[in-house]
Amino acid sequence: MITDETALVFALPDDTAESLMKRVRATHAANVQILAPEGTVALQRVADTDMLRDLAQAAGIGLTIISSDPQILKAARQSRLATIEVTGAHVQPPPPSPAEDLPAEDLEFLAALDELTAGGSRNIDLFASSTPPTKPAGAETRPVAAPETRPVSLTSEGPAAAPSAMGDDDLEFFDALDDLSAAFEQERTGTPPPPIPATSRAREPLSRIRPEDIQLSDEEIAHASQIGQRSSADRTQRTTAATQREPRRMATPTPSSGRTATPSPSRRTIAPLESRLFRVLLGILIVIVVLAGILLVVTQSVTIVVRLPVQAETPIVGLAIPLVPVTATTSGAVAAEPIETTVAISIRGEVTEGVLTPISSAAGTVTLLNLNAQPITIPAGSEFVAFGSKNQPIPFISTTDVTIPGATTTRSGNQIITTLGEASVPIEARSPGSASNIAANTIRELRIPGGPTIDLTSGVLTIRHDAIGGGTDEEVRVIKESDVRRYLAQALTDLDQEARRQLDGLAIARNLQLEPTTVSPSRAELEQLAGFELIVDPPVGTSLPRDNPFFTITVQSRYSGLAVRSATTSFQRQLADAFNAQLIQNAQLRPGTCRAAFIQGWRWDGTTLRVDGGIGPDPACGNELDPATKAAIQNAVLGRTRAEAEAALRELVASGRLAGFELPDGVERFPGWSWQLRIRHE
Repeated sequence: MITDETALVFALPDDTAESLMKRVRATHAANVQILAPEGTVALQRVADTDMLRDLAQAAGIGLTIISSDPQILKAARQSRLATIEVTGAHVQPPPPSPAEDLPAEDLEFLAALDELTAGGSRNIDLFASSTPPTKPAGAETRPVAAPETRPVSLTSEGPAAAPSAMGDDDLEFFDALDDLSAAFEQERTGTPPPPIPATSRAREPLSRIRPEDIQLSDEEIAHASQIGQRSSADRTQRTTAATQREPRRMATPTPSSGRTATPSPSRRTIAPLESRLFRVLLGILIVIVVLAGILLVVTQSVTIVVRLPVQAETPIVGLAIPLVPVTATTSGAVAAEPIETTVAISIRGEVTEGVLTPISSAAGTVTLLNLNAQPITIPAGSEFVAFGSKNQPIPFISTTDVTIPGATTTRSGNQIITTLGEASVPIEARSPGSASNIAANTIRELRIPGGPTIDLTSGVLTIRHDAIGGGTDEEVRVIKESDVRRYLAQALTDLDQEARRQLDGLAIARNLQLEPTTVSPSRAELEQLAGFELIVDPPVGTSLPRDNPFFTITVQSRYSGLAVRSATTSFQRQLADAFNAQLIQNAQLRPGTCRAAFIQGWRWDGTTLRVDGGIGPDPACGNELDPATKAAIQNAVLGRTRAEAEAALRELVASGRLAGFELPDGVERFPGWSWQLRIRHE
């Protein structure tokens, strides 16, 4: 069950994305912060951080990467994971536990002592059974020196201790356990025991026993189930009465009681006090050091203000990205294999609308009247112009040469009679169709080739004619561009689908996957009516019979694409890495300048993979100075006089790295340490 808590998981150098995610899930927290030491290989690769992100998203867990390793932070940011950068310190893997250097039997024995101590504090009857504990198979307990129980003389200048409810046997029992624990600690750490004064009589060598060799009486077992940790007063009482009791029943001989020992305060009372006092003193010391550092920085530092130039974007158009085989791995290229196929699609179309087509032209005869006494010749090809109902010109052409005789004058009595010369001229409309039919007496002009235009409504030549007809139209089916466009969209859709189906099959045959964004020609090109060949049969403009108004359009193209091993996200990541590497190789992008490359699109033209994008401000830098510029400003100012600093900063302005600067008043020489210089940018 996922809770709304935030947990912290420490990444180990040998972790993988799967093992790290297993520990993340075990926290059952909705938000997990991963503290990544420098050099954690699983978090330095974008592929692993992508896998970690996908697993976390599937589990509904939000991840934040905390590290001082730039490579880990870069990979996490490329995988769109939240990051926290540790500055001024290095995140290192934890050192191995000291307990790992102890033998297995010592670890087992110390664990048994911990359980024994914990049992006493919980008032659990550790000795409910008198059966000795069973030793685990395969484990050995190293023998240690048996604790000595000897009478001691204790003098106290203070008042006598208050009587305790614990009996002497109980007090001696727990004192023996204390001594036994101290002996175990000396054995584990190698610390030599305190010196014991020499005695007058020689001792026999002490034998070494195991904890399970200690024999307890029934009375001690009963008391142990009812009492807990004893106090310092109890231990004092036991020491005072030790000289009056018989030696304890132990597995080793009771040592001589001729020596006296000076009791020391219980470790259980003094150790916590010393630890707390040490922590308090250490905390006070740290606070004093921090305050002194802050005071030193505030009083000894100077601040300069710099104005940064506007970071314009630099466009990158058509940058060629190299390809390598899918079995190769390189950051400067994309692992892919080209595949191609030729596809053709045919669709049958129909002309559904007919149009009127001129079939025959109007023709007839006009009569020309000559008022002049001289004959006039009208050559063939002369143009007679009539005007329609909308005053539109309708030209006719004479088909033969005609000579119009001159006018004659006769006298009849007192009357003079003039007879006009008259001739008939056959004409035919220049354009066919019903539009060439004209009404009677609508011809008004005569245009003789190479000669003037003669007005036939007045003057020496006049015209007379009846209505002229004979021009006819007929409805026919003609293939038009609009008919082709009506079926072209469907043909191109079918062409693209069939091409991608065939390319998919070619990729699968190689155990690869088609990268759909690299298919060429692209759908955008097809929408612009580019990247394919169009064949119309019969061609546009052909008249079709009314009983068979059909035609065929065929679209065909040579298709190509790239086949890759993994999904689109991996291809795009490869493309971004290769694009960035090519820009660095071409000296168009320099690391550490807070400039980053971005991709707007890419295309595969069948031979070359090209990328369009640009170089702009790096969002990961935020409002911070890039390291290179900050270092240049520090080099220009630290340890220099005011005049030298101004000259060096003006050079940075002239080179375009700064837009301006302001130095603090009253500072003639700048400090020589970087922590004494604060840079504020606008």
